[in-house]
Amino acid sequence: LPDLSGIDRATDFGLVFTGFLELPAAGSWTIHVASDDGTRLFVAGKQVIDNDGQHAMQERSATLELPAGHHPVRLEYAQGKGDKGLAVFFEGPGTPRQVVPASAWSHADGLP
Repeated sequence: LPDLSGIDRATDFGLVFTGFLELPAAGSWTIHVASDDGTRLFVAGKQVIDNDGQHAMQERSATLELPAGHHPVRLEYAQGKGDKGLAVFFEGPGTPRQVVPASAWSHADGLP
């Protein structure tokens, strides 16, 4: 689960979150990443969101046609000076826009 709440450091650090995002249905999914400062999101090895750089909280989105099931993701986050923040949302077939719940994230050892 991409989360900054346990990070004690306020400035000048980077994090990489890797794992799987489980989608309950096939179809058109929009993933939104809001961050202060930079982020890049990769799905199945392909960069789909580039929100890199030092900036206040801003959101970028990507819409993808994806089958139901687990999808490998990599989220890169870089924090410079000032405030920090990170949130990931999704919306798709039968799923209104919402913060991606912890139950939709997993690691390789958590796959069925």
